[in-house]
Amino acid sequence: MAERRDLTLLEGQPETVRETITDADTGLPVNLAGKVINFYVKADASVPDADPSVTKLSTSTGEITVTDAANGICTVAVPAQQAGTLWRRLDVVTAGQPKTAVWGPLYVLNV
Repeated sequence: MAERRDLTLLEGQPETVRETITDADTGLPVNLAGKVINFYVKADASVPDADPSVTKLSTSTGEITVTDAANGICTVAVPAQQAGTLWRRLDVVTAGQPKTAVWGPLYVLNV
């Protein structure tokens, strides 16, 4: 189900990012009803999720909103970031088991 997608944001500006979660094998939307969604922002992929430098956003804490569950669509309220190249990952949690849906570099531009 994991798909690499690059994401570009502007430095110092909070952004709302629309994510569409699809099954990589079938291309069909993943039904997000009843699922927990977590979005991580890290310095790079090797940083552990529990590291204090990691920003974790979630449906559980309100930064992620499922806007169309049947079509796999959610929005993520990403806080302002400093310019540079970061790493991001979005997991869909079903019955306590996370599965990565989207991952890739997060480019934060100073324009």
